[in-house]
Amino acid sequence: MNKKLLEIFQKNFLILISLVCASISFLFIGVNFLIFAAFIPLFYYLNEKKISAAQIYLYFLAFYGVTLFFINKISINVRFSYLTYLALIFALATGAYLFFGIFKRGIYKFFQLDDLPFIFILSQILFEMILENKYLGFPWITASLPTAIYPAFISVASIFGTYFISFEVYLINYLLYKIIKNAIIIYLQKKVSISTVISRQKHIIIYIVILILIFTFNFSWYLFNPYDSKIEKTELNIFVGQPNIPLNFKYRHEFFDLAVSRISKMSSFAAIQDADLVIWPESAIPTYLKNKRELLEQFKKISKNSKLGIVLGTPDLEIYKDSISSFNSAFYFTKEGEYHIYHKIQLVPFGEFIPFANKIKFLRALIPEAGIDQTFGTLGSPFIITDKKDKPYSFYPTICFEMVFTNNIRLMAEKNPSFLINIVNDSWYDDTFEHEQHLYHSVLRAVETKKMVYRSATTGISAIIDQRGNIVRKMHQGEENLISYPLSIYNGKTFYVKFGWIWIKVYKYLGAFVLLTAILSILFSKFSIVKFLTKILIFPKFLRKK
Repeated sequence: MNKKLLEIFQKNFLILISLVCASISFLFIGVNFLIFAAFIPLFYYLNEKKISAAQIYLYFLAFYGVTLFFINKISINVRFSYLTYLALIFALATGAYLFFGIFKRGIYKFFQLDDLPFIFILSQILFEMILENKYLGFPWITASLPTAIYPAFISVASIFGTYFISFEVYLINYLLYKIIKNAIIIYLQKKVSISTVISRQKHIIIYIVILILIFTFNFSWYLFNPYDSKIEKTELNIFVGQPNIPLNFKYRHEFFDLAVSRISKMSSFAAIQDADLVIWPESAIPTYLKNKRELLEQFKKISKNSKLGIVLGTPDLEIYKDSISSFNSAFYFTKEGEYHIYHKIQLVPFGEFIPFANKIKFLRALIPEAGIDQTFGTLGSPFIITDKKDKPYSFYPTICFEMVFTNNIRLMAEKNPSFLINIVNDSWYDDTFEHEQHLYHSVLRAVETKKMVYRSATTGISAIIDQRGNIVRKMHQGEENLISYPLSIYNGKTFYVKFGWIWIKVYKYLGAFVLLTAILSILFSKFSIVKFLTKILIFPKFLRKK
């Protein structure tokens, strides 16, 4: 038995190396750079070895199992949380596997291309994009995420978005694989002809040049892009609060007053420090604030008396006739003591709502922990905050999971707000790597839009991120404090905000065409996409006669 296990290990050694390198680069433990070489062993197996469908599927399953393991580590006792984790990783692994398999067939049928590593890249980029779906989407794990700690590398996200960064990551792996492969062939030159050696040397030079161009392009844009020269400093002083009230305390009655007291006192302290705006996390006040008139008046009074804007997370409820709408919301109290409400526009599937539960009734009974389905909000106009000289600045609050969806933030940036806010309750996951993963999604959004991001988390990680992707202020998990940083603004729209989604749409259409080609070829063995297009594009006979 041990001998058989050893044989299996030896046979799959390089795949395991690839899996380990790819997975740990997402854990933010100081080895994020491995993402630039993590797929090389996998590419070797795809091109040089006979890799089975089971091996590919298990690779995806283990990859998502490691990178999303935090979902199984919820800090409070929720029944069947491990089932949610298992269902998610099986769904993602199946999707990634199917996209690769169908893409492989479709691209070969149409382009006669059988370069499996390159097909793998094309399929996984499309899979990342598809996960932006509003109702079933979970675009948490993208190849670009580990690179978010390198502001110079991700700078071009302001032109093409972070899916382009994902493509660059995969392409770097592909080029390194090609360089290594050709170098090995040259090393074994006794078994190959001189002409083959010369050809391989030329290929290596070309691949190295492309690698240099990729890094040169990214770093040059970081140093010389025109957006940074137009960033203006302001006198608006924004504070981010981290109350550090653990999840298992927050919803207990005896700690409710503590939460209110802590936020009230720290808000008043921010006002003394000359703050214009203070930001508190998602569910900072765990009650329906509009139904607590005394509490609502208390925050209106603090904001008006202190001339302090306050943003805090709290649920909201709307009753119209016989229908009840529950929202995950952010309340914004203006300096005049008025308040406005933002309702979350991107909910967590199977967490804040159950997709298709109205049509598929058994889902509600299957997942009772999801509670009352929350309602999707709609994107309205940004809120306005003024500085001490009454100069106005606009901003959008975002709540938790929303910051992961690049297109949602792009739509906000189209209205050219001065800055963005992200209020978060990540205390569900204790001391896991989820906190870093979530934080660096905000870094990517800051670079894409060139808008500063002020992030307030219940127990951490709270941070302030500038337009270049630098974390200029930060509070670690377990801290109770306030941080501040004056606002600077880029008063305009990046190329990505204006046009960047166009290439993503085009790629989606191309991907849909490839997938359709593959499906038709599976259903009809004699199907030929070339003949099919020829019949469509050539005028019918009766028209040609006329």
